[in-house]
Amino acid sequence: MSRLTIVAVGALALVSPAAAQQEPQMLRAVRDLPGDLVRDIAAGAEVSQFDPQRFPDLREFNARRVIQVKCGSVREEYWSELQRINNISLTLDESLGDRAYTIRWPACLYLEQDVEAVVQPNESAFKIYERLLGDKPSKAMVIDFFGADSLDQIKSVQPGDKLPVKRRSRISTILPVNPFLGRKLTMMTERAGHFSDPQLRAVQAAVASVRQPEMVIAAGYTASTGTIEEPLECADAMAPTDLTRQRVASAYRYARERLADLQSSRVPVEVMIVDNGFLGGAKTFAGFMANPGFPGKHYARYTGGEIGPTLFNGTVPPWIAAPEPFHAVAGHGTHVAMLALGGPDFLPKVSELTADDTNTFLRLSFINVGNGKDVLLPNSSGELRDQLAYSNFRVVNMSIEYQDDADATVREDFRYIFTNRANANKLFIVAAGNDAKVANDRFPAAFGGEGKSNVIAVGAVRQDGVVAQFSNWGPTVDFAAPGCGVESIINHRYERLKLSGTSQAAPQVSFVAAMLHTLGGMTPSEIKTRLLVSGSLLANPKAADPTGGRKPTAVRSRSQLDAERAFYLFDDVLELADGRRYLGTIKEVNKLTCKIDEAPVPQAKEALWAFKRDASQAWVFPGRSSASFQTPCAWEESPDASVIFEATRQITENGPKPLGPDEEALIHKPLGEVFYVVARHR
Repeated sequence: MSRLTIVAVGALALVSPAAAQQEPQMLRAVRDLPGDLVRDIAAGAEVSQFDPQRFPDLREFNARRVIQVKCGSVREEYWSELQRINNISLTLDESLGDRAYTIRWPACLYLEQDVEAVVQPNESAFKIYERLLGDKPSKAMVIDFFGADSLDQIKSVQPGDKLPVKRRSRISTILPVNPFLGRKLTMMTERAGHFSDPQLRAVQAAVASVRQPEMVIAAGYTASTGTIEEPLECADAMAPTDLTRQRVASAYRYARERLADLQSSRVPVEVMIVDNGFLGGAKTFAGFMANPGFPGKHYARYTGGEIGPTLFNGTVPPWIAAPEPFHAVAGHGTHVAMLALGGPDFLPKVSELTADDTNTFLRLSFINVGNGKDVLLPNSSGELRDQLAYSNFRVVNMSIEYQDDADATVREDFRYIFTNRANANKLFIVAAGNDAKVANDRFPAAFGGEGKSNVIAVGAVRQDGVVAQFSNWGPTVDFAAPGCGVESIINHRYERLKLSGTSQAAPQVSFVAAMLHTLGGMTPSEIKTRLLVSGSLLANPKAADPTGGRKPTAVRSRSQLDAERAFYLFDDVLELADGRRYLGTIKEVNKLTCKIDEAPVPQAKEALWAFKRDASQAWVFPGRSSASFQTPCAWEESPDASVIFEATRQITENGPKPLGPDEEALIHKPLGEVFYVVARHR
């Protein structure tokens, strides 16, 4: 798990007209931009070109998508200037190919039109406006922004509500090369304070004043001594058994069969690992070569043998050289990468499950933001913002953390990453952090929870099913996964090491998320919901346990990863208290009631994602009728509550098998005799 304290950037101020053509201006649009301003910036500011090493996926884009990422929307004035500057005739929707790297892309101010805002906790309409536009509004501006008739219409918004808004902007850096443009921008920003309806706002960068960004490699890691001490609560951690791995493989294999029955086909998926580099291979004269133990077919192939985009104009490649003497810090990204492929003991089975002749449906790429160290590279959040927007990855694993004293640009970078339309098809799996604190002020984990359907913040769970004491927690932490004594490959010599932390928990979720994506190309929201509703209940810590631990309510879903159950997404699942497990169809759920604000609320079968119970707790997971995940509510226990389930197969240690001739298909049980009822997802 990586930690950033603050990003070091120099202070930038508005410049005088005489120097405007030499100094950049940091600006943010707060109103609709007139066409002449769009044209003047495109014609009079420094243009840019893309480096094929840094942006290898860009050749698959069309001009419309590039402009939307760069400018927020396509303006006719910008498009005309682009064609004039390049002296080309191009359509917006044709694939760019290698032209993506020869086109000179004009500058622009970023402004998205007609977008949707998700209300954050403790956020008013005025705060939403300021977050999206960076400007303090008047009452009239807020009413106009939301298209409301009065302020009363938007006073009652709740966290998680989705509101249509007129625009969203982010900071753009403009370098005028035309003196006229420099004078115009300076005049507009100087005059903005004298008008109630400004178009632009000048922004100053934060000034670095504290220590270098730090990366916490694992729970128990001490940077000053370079040692890793296993947490006491992880002393009894055990690896998954062969039986567990067999059950997971059988569930995925069965899902593939059901996919074929539904006349659908598997979808390839590429997982991006954002970490401190990769030791599983190296670049040679012949291209990228995988080290022993890391099957080359599971790594993405780019031009020149790359396995991921390079940063900072190609100076920071995805892979790193192994230091001597070797230390676990340098192998953090490698450790994480192997877990994203299912772990060293499960990888041979994964290769079999995902292969199609000589191909595989699961590939990894890497973005190196730490270069083998326990600190993050300066401006790494800004680099990620650009890299991810101009890429086609479907699952992104981020085992990094920026602290609450990071400057405002870091927060904006991650907000852009998770909300930009270019990233709408990406699912981000982020580690919650190892600080034993609420994750609300840790980035990117602060963007998990109810507000983002494409972000899963992952905490760490112990062997006994209790959330680890070292794990961050809170309403933005969606889920948990094993984070104690997790074994994986650490270096180029295929050596193994057990590490504990949310960095180890997150890639296990990324692996299952990627495998789910191959089963017909689920959306990020669908995968997130499936993982959360199919997970096993977290356990309550025992009062006499000296190592502590946290209650299940420390995690939003009260659940931890259950890969086997997640893969049974084409059938309803019933698990009885006596250990029997079935696939089939939920026919009826009778007299199921939730306790919400201490009041009983009946729950219909059509709205039920899952019912989960163990010896000490029971939770109802509603929201299926709206196709989204909702925070579970406690079960209002009743002896009359029951489920009627029509079974088609029984789940055995060797996978699902059809019911025998003497086995009863229709099962009617009180919910007091049921551990899990999970509805199918598709």
